[in-house]
Amino acid sequence: MSEVFYVVPRAAHEALVTAAYVKRGFGAKESAQAAQMASMATHHGIRTHNALKALHLDELFGSGAKVPGCTPNASVTKKATRFEAAEVWDAHQKLGQAVAVDAINRCIELADKYGVGTVSVDNAFHYLWGGGYVMEAAKRGYIAYTNCTATLAEVVPFQGKHPTLGTNPHSWGFPTTDAVGFPIVIDWATSVIAMGRVQVLKREGKMLPPEGTSCRQERRGEPFAVGQIRSGSHP
Repeated sequence: MSEVFYVVPRAAHEALVTAAYVKRGFGAKESAQAAQMASMATHHGIRTHNALKALHLDELFGSGAKVPGCTPNASVTKKATRFEAAEVWDAHQKLGQAVAVDAINRCIELADKYGVGTVSVDNAFHYLWGGGYVMEAAKRGYIAYTNCTATLAEVVPFQGKHPTLGTNPHSWGFPTTDAVGFPIVIDWATSVIAMGRVQVLKREGKMLPPEGTSCRQERRGEPFAVGQIRSGSHP
């Protein structure tokens, strides 16, 4: 079945997303950083981690949750470490995209000085599309990697029936523009289907792929509506 896509000017898209975050109480800078990453995801066809996903995530688990998991205008603090090229930050549940943008830029600064740079973030909130951060670093000539651990159990272990693992996505970026004309980015979750994709299908009233994407209490191996999901995705 064909799909209809609407093209929105990037400036208008970012202004709208920024305004949505500001309306929720976030600061101008962190809101703009979140909008920037949402635009980047949309530009590259990452419908699972676009602005709709970001704002929905904030509604469910962030500033809109009964017990907020994300704090508008929070300040990041740096913890003491033994190694100058490896920093540890406490994000204090600051908006994940804003923290990740600053963290990847800091990694680049450290790499310029020491040859390698690492930033580990505690008390973090989801930063959405990890591939966007490493892609930006790769465009600037760096090999980059990022990983975001998950707080929700959404992935079923091999031959299991119940979700016990997070999706824990991994993203790599390689500066290959001179060789092939663009940076190579490898980005995936550890499940067959991203939960963001499941949410897209649910929002659009569509069916899950027929096999190998999820498990449920009923019969397996048949297409079914997303609203019927009761467990998790296969690894």
